[in-house]
Amino acid sequence: MRKWLILLGAVAAWNATPLVADYVYEPEYDCIDECTSLCDPCSAVPCGQLYLPFFVGRGGDGRSYDNGFVGGGFMVVQPLPTLANYMFLDVQLQSVDDGNFAGNFGVGWRAFLDSCGSMVGVNVFYDNRRELGHTFNQIGLGGELFTPYVDFRMNGYIPVGDKSAFESRERFDLTDTFFADRFRFQTAMWGVDLELGRSFYFCNSLCVYLAAGPYFFDTSGSSICADGIVGGMGRATLTFCESLQLDFLITYDRIFRTKPQGQVYWTLPFCCLPKCIYNCIPRVFRNPIIITTDTCKFEKNF
Repeated sequence: MRKWLILLGAVAAWNATPLVADYVYEPEYDCIDECTSLCDPCSAVPCGQLYLPFFVGRGGDGRSYDNGFVGGGFMVVQPLPTLANYMFLDVQLQSVDDGNFAGNFGVGWRAFLDSCGSMVGVNVFYDNRRELGHTFNQIGLGGELFTPYVDFRMNGYIPVGDKSAFESRERFDLTDTFFADRFRFQTAMWGVDLELGRSFYFCNSLCVYLAAGPYFFDTSGSSICADGIVGGMGRATLTFCESLQLDFLITYDRIFRTKPQGQVYWTLPFCCLPKCIYNCIPRVFRNPIIITTDTCKFEKNF
């Protein structure tokens, strides 16, 4: 509750004191079109660096973490000389599980394929998560394809370094002399997810985005599932005035079961941007929190 009050207080303070007092909306910049999810790159991408700070708050239990998270970060966009492609930096820090932290540091590249709203992109992320006194680390690889009709995203997650954190030990006394100890760990898993999505525009200030897809995580050595986790995920996103997004997310698999979550994602407009710039620079959608599972190890004295 405290995390959500802090987030709502920040939103209220920001709205009370706008950064750009002389902003005047110019209708000619409203280039949203019902038949495309992107805009003309020649008129929308700025010539200089673009800074997009954001706040994010997610409520509800997730896969291998409880109580959601709150965080913030920024996205820095650098158009390349041709203006038909750009590089970006995406940095985020979250507070997870009432005090533990997680972070993401990513770089990516996107290029417009034509002037009809198609774009392709790739990205690489370094993720970390603090849990049980241990820091989990992973590398994320992603690919994106945006078209006027459907968007495609694929993300891979590869743990690096020490993948397991000690959680507990339980002793089983078999006789007066012989015993066995069971050690429980939380272990990061490699995995992949795929998503197909599409935007539906109802007016120039409201957009509904629907997406769904499968995911897989390897559970070799897991105490609860030895043949991998296969599940499905879906999300619905309402976008208001380009910068405020409300997400409903849901995942299901036979290990974590059903996990519904709600999320607020708010981009801070530090400069007077054409409204369609947000369509040309969509946020990277991936798992920001490293997913772990229970694993066990037995030791005995006989």
